Amino acid sequence: MLRAAILLLAALAGMAQAAEDRVYLVATANLGGSNLAQSVFLHEPDITTLADCEAARLQGIRERDWVRYHHIFMRDRMQGFTVQRQYRCVVSAQLIDAWYDKDRYDHAYLITVDTEARLRLRKTSNLAACTGQLESLSGSAREQAQCTKSNQRLLSE
Repeated sequence: MLRAAILLLAALAGMAQAAEDRVYLVATANLGGSNLAQSVFLHEPDITTLADCEAARLQGIRERDWVRYHHIFMRDRMQGFTVQRQYRCVVSAQLIDAWYDKDRYDHAYLITVDTEARLRLRKTSNLAACTGQLESLSGSAREQAQCTKSNQRLLSE
């Protein structure tokens, strides 16, 4: 009986944790051949699963029209450079400020995404500090991490 109660409490705690998670589409523009990147973290309140996010991601890429997860990368500022765009659906318990296209990309982050698509942002003072933190990670952790600049603030750790 006690064991069943403990299992029930553990399951409820897991559900409460999952209920706090938000689904984000991470859109990253990486300057080819460098560690310079800009990322936006897009959240749609009605998209609550990775599967729904993935469907919206594929639709946006296929149609080149982001009806869901609307965003803009300033192409005029990237002329003359090879820019690679990547889109990834993730979940995170961290709250990230809403994206606004006119804000400056003043926030540097170390981004890690594990094999279960769980996003973790770590604020750094600048990209050089981020690169130092990235280099100090173990090989497998380093493969799942990157440094980026964003115009969004991390609202919760």
